[in-house]
Amino acid sequence: MSYVVDTSVFLRWWVEQVGWQHAQRVRDQFLAGDVALITPEFTRIEHAEVLRKKALLDGILNETEYLHAVASLDVLGVDLVPLARDDLVRAAALGARRNLRMFDALGASLALERGLPLLTGDARCARALAGMVEVEVLEGI
Repeated sequence: MSYVVDTSVFLRWWVEQVGWQHAQRVRDQFLAGDVALITPEFTRIEHAEVLRKKALLDGILNETEYLHAVASLDVLGVDLVPLARDDLVRAAALGARRNLRMFDALGASLALERGLPLLTGDARCARALAGMVEVEVLEGI
């Protein structure tokens, strides 16, 4: 099994928000080699910022833990797909048509391109993509 994964899932590897158990099960399956995780390379930047806001500033992670979490996508070997100009334009068009944030559109566009389901913790994003992309929302959301 393979998923395109967005930041909302990676965040829940570190922060116990609704859906965190599902996110951590997927992480464990990934670490066991049973699931492949793919994400746009830009997710690394969004992940770092969301972790800063939701984990570091909220006192859930200390600075050392935060820096470890920021590096985790690379260290664990998540497939980080480089973003070319055509990818950006394709995602921007999808975002414009489906009223998606650019970050969400990048993941959805990659899922479409690869023919893979998008795993997300964002129900609004899932609704916006209904009928276009296979989307799996984290349990409980």
